[in-house]
Amino acid sequence: KGQDDEQVFLNCVKQIRESIFTSQNIVKDLSDFAALTLSSEERCDVNEVLMHVKRLLYDEIDNSNAAIAHGAFTDLNIQPFRLLIIFKNLIQNAIKYAGATKPQILIFESRKDNAHIITVQDNGIGIPPQDQNAIFAPYRRASNVGKIGGSGIGLSTCRSLLRGAGGEIVIESPRSGMLTQPGTAFHLEFPQEMVLGKR
Repeated sequence: KGQDDEQVFLNCVKQIRESIFTSQNIVKDLSDFAALTLSSEERCDVNEVLMHVKRLLYDEIDNSNAAIAHGAFTDLNIQPFRLLIIFKNLIQNAIKYAGATKPQILIFESRKDNAHIITVQDNGIGIPPQDQNAIFAPYRRASNVGKIGGSGIGLSTCRSLLRGAGGEIVIESPRSGMLTQPGTAFHLEFPQEMVLGKR
C-alpha cells in the first residue's frame, strides 16, 4: 500500500507540474496575441504571425489530427493583427469543414502578374460555386455545411480586414487535382507595394 500511495503522490506532482507548464504557455500565448493585436507596426513578419496562430489553435489542431505544412514567407506592409485573424479564421474553417478526411492544410506564397499571393488551401468539403459570390457577406454560409455549427461572420471579417489594408481575397473551389472532396483554396492577394522582402 505504501508503494501505491507513493505512486499516487508522484502522479499528482507530475500533473501539477504539467498544469503549471500549460498555464505558463497559455499566459505567454495570450501576451503574444495581445502584443500582435495592439501593435500599430506596419511591417508584418508573416512567419511569426503564423507561428502564433498555430500555438493559439494548438488544441484544435491536435484534436483533429490536422496536418499544416508551410514554407518561409516574405514580410508584408500590413498590421500583424489583420493577418493573424485571417489565418486563424481560415485554419479553423479548414479543420471544421474537413468532412470525413483528416484535415490537410497547405500555406504558401506565390506571384501572379503584379500581385503577391499567400494561399491557404485545404482538402475539405469545399464551397459550392453558386455560394462563392455571397459567402463573404455577413451571416452567409455555404449550402453544403449541414449541421456544422458556425456564425457566418468569419469570411466576412477576413475580407474586411484584408481590403482595409489594400488587399483582396479570392476563392478557388473545387481545387484542381482533388480526388475525394472538393477542397478550397483562399488566395490572399497583396499589391506589390505591400511587399517588403524577406528578413
